[in-house]
Amino acid sequence: LGSPPALRTPPTKEDEMDKWLLAMMASGATVVVLDNVSRLASAALSAALTGDKITGRVLGASQIGEYAVACQWIGTGINSGLSTEIYRRVVDVRLDAKMSNPEDRPADSFRIPNLPRYLRENRRELVRADLTLIQWWVAQGMPKNTGPGKASFDLWSDAMGGIMESLNIRGFGDTPAERRPEDPDREKITDL
Repeated sequence: LGSPPALRTPPTKEDEMDKWLLAMMASGATVVVLDNVSRLASAALSAALTGDKITGRVLGASQIGEYAVACQWIGTGINSGLSTEIYRRVVDVRLDAKMSNPEDRPADSFRIPNLPRYLRENRRELVRADLTLIQWWVAQGMPKNTGPGKASFDLWSDAMGGIMESLNIRGFGDTPAERRPEDPDREKITDL
């Protein structure tokens, strides 16, 4: 994008989420960032994360709109909770500063003290480096991911996991079992 995307806290009510998602896709959003997520549990968001299109009633009109879902989804939060439906649709990235108040670290303790500025100033070189890594994967015959994948995202998992493996980076798609949310329907299913 060349600049940071807009941030938004996720709607807390399902009908608000449904309307917001429809408006976001109608606007042609390419990146959607949900910031300060404490818990995500939404049928509408689950469908949008998996589907190619969403439909819904256009606000202020008696018509149904259908819009492509062609965006990157990003969520940020501290120990965010996820419903079982959302959990199976996300790649869980955990950052551990190994201290209780990472915001207290002095700027000179970082290898890159001002990361946002560095990213802006070095965007061309960083994009070139990413494309070089992808080209390396292509030159290796585009090997597929051999680790865990993501259901409903097979092509993406195969490509991203394959790129990581071609670079000898292991663990793509691994999510610790303790991060998996409890499934309230598990007992009902196992009792059948």
